Amino acid sequence: MSKITAVRVSVSMLVISAMLSGCGSQRHNEQKPFNYVVGTQTIGANYQFTDQPVLIETAQRILDMGSNIIKFSLEHPRGSELSLTELVKHDQNYSRVFDMPFDFYFLWAYVSSPKINFKDGLSEEEKAAMYDNFYDLSAYLLREYNKTGKSFYFGHWEGDWSLIDPPYSPKIDPSDTAVEGMIDWLNIKQKAVEDAQRDIPHENVYIYTYTEVNMVQKAVKGGKTLTNNVLPHSNVDYVSFSCYDSLYPFHDASLSMDERKTKMKKLLLEAMDYIESKLPAKDVPGRRVFIGEYGFALEHVKQPQIQDQFARTVIKAALKWGCPFVLYWEMYCNTIDHPSSDYLGYGFWMIDNKGVKQPVYFTHENLLKRGREFVKSYRAEHARNPSGSEYRKVLLDWLNKNEK
Repeated sequence: MSKITAVRVSVSMLVISAMLSGCGSQRHNEQKPFNYVVGTQTIGANYQFTDQPVLIETAQRILDMGSNIIKFSLEHPRGSELSLTELVKHDQNYSRVFDMPFDFYFLWAYVSSPKINFKDGLSEEEKAAMYDNFYDLSAYLLREYNKTGKSFYFGHWEGDWSLIDPPYSPKIDPSDTAVEGMIDWLNIKQKAVEDAQRDIPHENVYIYTYTEVNMVQKAVKGGKTLTNNVLPHSNVDYVSFSCYDSLYPFHDASLSMDERKTKMKKLLLEAMDYIESKLPAKDVPGRRVFIGEYGFALEHVKQPQIQDQFARTVIKAALKWGCPFVLYWEMYCNTIDHPSSDYLGYGFWMIDNKGVKQPVYFTHENLLKRGREFVKSYRAEHARNPSGSEYRKVLLDWLNKNEK
């Protein structure tokens, strides 16, 4: 991977900025931090501008944008047999990010030894490994980040694809064995987390699990999917919606821009209603479906301004519905020089491979700035945080007043 040297950011400045931001494990936070809802992620970025590890560089970029939310993957080294807890201790980049002033962490987390494939069902050895890995990781985070106000969400990549083998296609149905295997996989993880929370004394640190659905339009039509066949039998705390299958109107050249946005918003709202209808009730406050991944490749939409307009449409739909989070894919693109880039499309970015901040970046930065200003003034006047609905209304008002 070649590094882009244009607009090189000083390594020392990044390090100083991170130090000045505060250290998470040393910061005691008596109240649960405010959720600013809007955020992004950093997974598989294949360019960078500093000598810092790309995870650290992109995490700092996300902080600089004003977000207190981050999503990334816990990546095992090739051939690794490390447990998840050993992994986060072994790779200091993870503890560095955990010590940054983020409040909400979304983690793709997989067991490496044994390599688990739930599609053929879970053996007793695999079940034990799942439980032990997630119990131990939960216990570690509860102890290490006790009283910091941080929340950790254990999840995974698009689950409907995980239920089948490549080449991925909505025309392929998962097997009954795969469905049962995924139900066990999710529920064992959830039990491990809940048992650790029961056993480990802790205060003001939170751990949740989520599953991610991505074939919701197929589910709405009655198809065999995670939403229809796994989710109703699971005990997860949240559902992430990787919502590309509900964004397809942006391709439709027969529609005007306004018609595309209207149709996209309608599909998103209907899809989230449908997912929620399949999610078993649980004592978790608020709505429990969020948009965990969405984006528009510049290769497809052609203009950064249009990319931004479509992103605003998704954010509006998420805020209107009451999503606890809406996460854009992503800070740096992961499909530059990708062997399948003609299919995936390049330009899933907020900052491009020349270091240029895109319109979608500034939308997020300005929206978060407005949100933080509102929360600060509300706290000063009322001595408490605003409700989620009050906050989302302010963001929607800003988006509507600053329509492009």
